[in-house]
Amino acid sequence: MKNRERPDRYFQVHHYMLKTDAWRALSANARAVYLQIGARYTGSNNGKIVFSVRDAASECDIARNTAGRCFKKLVDLGFIEETRHGGLSRKTRMASEWRLTAFRCDLTGASKTCLFMQRGELARGHRLARSRPQTGGRKPVRLSQTTAASVANDGTACRKRCSLKRPSVANDGTLEPILGGSPVANDGTHIIYQVAAQNLEPADPAADGLPDTPDAGTVH
Repeated sequence: MKNRERPDRYFQVHHYMLKTDAWRALSANARAVYLQIGARYTGSNNGKIVFSVRDAASECDIARNTAGRCFKKLVDLGFIEETRHGGLSRKTRMASEWRLTAFRCDLTGASKTCLFMQRGELARGHRLARSRPQTGGRKPVRLSQTTAASVANDGTACRKRCSLKRPSVANDGTLEPILGGSPVANDGTHIIYQVAAQNLEPADPAADGLPDTPDAGTVH
């Protein structure tokens, strides 16, 4: 019996509380703050649990404004009650003290109230506002903001359907594309039409079966 390990302290989070609408309406930050308050509960100090906004911001790794909103939400949904309001000034540095409604109050001896079980309608309103943020005054996104502009159809014939012809040589000696026009831009990518290598020297009229063209200076 001497070698038996001493049982460690623990903080109870009951299943019936986790299944309430109030718990489901809490954000992850608010749940973290609640657990940190519960970590200070010894079983005999409910109603005298000292925990400040600074402590919550430091231990939960969140901003102070976020920690303040978490405290407000925990109070509104009935998980905690403030028994003494703290303050920070030159003369006094006193943190707030809290009571967990899921446990008996050691300050007054009152039984647990479990107020979170009575805040179902308020909790459903919180969840609805979080799932539909546009109802809080945010303008819905218009269809024109999410869809690309339509392609104009001005009746211009598509260049890709033009009849193919032999490539012609420009004055500077470069080949002109078969389909004509400059390369088509496609979101930064240029489509380049490649022409198969062909003999660009003037064709022999005799090879094509065409009659010889008389020279301008030849007299017949």
